[in-house]
Amino acid sequence: MNLIVFFLLTQSFFNPNFLGQEKDKFLFKKENLFFTPKTKVFFSLGNYFSLGIENKEKRMVFNFQPEEFYFFIPFLKTYQIGLKIDEYLNQEYDIYYQPENFKKEGYFWHITSKGGIYNLGVILTKTFNNFLFFGEGNYNLGNNLEIFTVEKNKIPFACETISYEYTGRNFKSGFLLKLERFSFGFQTGFLKEIKKRKNSKRYFLKPDFNISFTLYLKNNLQFTSNYFYQEDSSIFPLKNTLSLSFNFPFLKKINTIDIGFSLKEIKGIHFGLLSEIVIKNYGNFYPELLINYHKKKNLSEFLFTFKFNIFFEEFWKKRIRRWGS
Repeated sequence: MNLIVFFLLTQSFFNPNFLGQEKDKFLFKKENLFFTPKTKVFFSLGNYFSLGIENKEKRMVFNFQPEEFYFFIPFLKTYQIGLKIDEYLNQEYDIYYQPENFKKEGYFWHITSKGGIYNLGVILTKTFNNFLFFGEGNYNLGNNLEIFTVEKNKIPFACETISYEYTGRNFKSGFLLKLERFSFGFQTGFLKEIKKRKNSKRYFLKPDFNISFTLYLKNNLQFTSNYFYQEDSSIFPLKNTLSLSFNFPFLKKINTIDIGFSLKEIKGIHFGLLSEIVIKNYGNFYPELLINYHKKKNLSEFLFTFKFNIFFEEFWKKRIRRWGS
């Protein structure tokens, strides 16, 4: 495929690959929300700025969108049940493509895609002193609209529209052990399936594995290593990612520094910064900056992401106590 002009309307120039681009993980570890059984709300917003480069062509894009929403309710002292909504696969892109037989007359294919696949999930957690077990079940729901237009000098000559609707499922389970000097976590995703409603075609995704280890040092210093592996499939590229995080409490503005490497099909490196701002009597605000570089053959991109993570913990109880005083 010869992409003469390439422009994208969302967070990655690799979205046209496979069934879409899976979201990058947050520096803010949501598993930490699971540990203490309390009523909690977590949601996040993301700002994306991308610079894509193919051969000598360069294109930039900016996008803003909601990311994730979690709501937890405790019961029976050591249990929690949670509801979640997040974007599982993003399928939006807008490209110009000129095949060989279009070059003589100066025609282009203008291909746009809008939509994505979302997770509607339920989470159950159980805490045993320093040990946490959690399970998660997600129902997938989404749609995708692709518009193929033949253009010359930005003037359309013919157009065809194809729409898809998706359903599916995926499950996750894992555990987190937190001791005085270290913590160890394991998570796996399994029974992952996406189905097109129109022709009932089914896509089965292979399991993924995520292992994390955190070492607690003196003066509240922390070191975390995280490894993620996703087997190759017909709709997902192979992922093989290692990241290292450092917590520096003596840096007042920056809470975490993260560096990661992605190997195999889509190679990449990322650098991230996470800060924590306390919202008195309500919760915490976690601004986050991620800088990613991805490359596959002659296509590469720089992706700058600003995420705004907001965490409330039993905030209405605190307000009631304050108003009643």
